[in-house]
Amino acid sequence: MNPVFLSDSIWLHFGTSSVTTGAATNADSTPTVTVAEDGVDMGFVPTVTNVAAGLYNVQIDATSANGFEAGKRYSAYAVATVGAVVGRDGIGEFEVLATDLNTALDAAITTRMATYAQPTGFLAATFPAGTVANTTNITAGTITTTTNLTNLPAITADWLTAAGIAAGALNGKGDWNIGKTGYSLTQTFPANFGSIVITVGGIVSSNVKQVNDTTVNGVGTAGDPWGP
Repeated sequence: MNPVFLSDSIWLHFGTSSVTTGAATNADSTPTVTVAEDGVDMGFVPTVTNVAAGLYNVQIDATSANGFEAGKRYSAYAVATVGAVVGRDGIGEFEVLATDLNTALDAAITTRMATYAQPTGFLAATFPAGTVANTTNITAGTITTTTNLTNLPAITADWLTAAGIAAGALNGKGDWNIGKTGYSLTQTFPANFGSIVITVGGIVSSNVKQVNDTTVNGVGTAGDPWGP
């Protein structure tokens, strides 16, 4: 049964046809429609309009002024005369409600949505392990700056190359002199570097071996000029 809000309106259709051919045919005069409340005919007379050949529309205003009450059930039937033959047929049923279901439903949803709390992590995105293969929807600003990195991969052999280091990147921090010129890893000693002259207690020695063989306390080995 169709629910109708008190003070609302409904529209019902019914048709008339020829008693001989069955073709859609207008009634001899405008049909009448009667509304019954819980099976008892009301005094309310709705408006009936001819909208096409053999087709009529009836408007029922379910208002208190027209005798309608909330909580009551109603039925409507039409009476039409076609070719001097009178016909009757039921055209619809409805129930009148005190509350507008559309308004009540909107209010209920609005109230519930106003107090709805989204569960923690409900819309949290979970990325698969490894790399993100499809970057179609990743735009500038989507990925924020990361300050602490964990689980970094090991640096493989030849990972750093000369091309990967900017010129001057090591200045002041131990320049890499690979490929530099103007210096040699070997050096020629001066001509007099092989003789060392040491005077101790009036004894002069220019023999390096003698110096090396001398003990810390100045006492040398046998035959050593540094002896006592």
